[in-house]
Amino acid sequence: MFPTTPLTLNTFSIVARDRASGMFGVAASTRLPAVGVLVPYARAGVGAIATQARTNPLLGYDGLDLLQRGYDAEETLKVLLGSDPEPEKRQVGIVDSQGR
Repeated sequence: MFPTTPLTLNTFSIVARDRASGMFGVAASTRLPAVGVLVPYARAGVGAIATQARTNPLLGYDGLDLLQRGYDAEETLKVLLGSDPEPEKRQVGIVDSQGR
């Protein structure tokens, strides 16, 4: 017998910067296949971003560009969500080159 209630979608993501090496990492886990195509974004020396829920890949690409231009993680998040047509549907984690 199959459950009659809808399954819950849980996605867990983490973004991090190693203080000693300056390297970034992004990891995500969910029950959906190929989550690694849409959730993690990282650029050496710049930062890392995880975007999940109603994923908008532009948050990853544009966010890394903003970080590379010198915006910190908090400023980047404000700009990204300020220009997003549905910010209330997004879940985004950002770490910049300073580990913020």
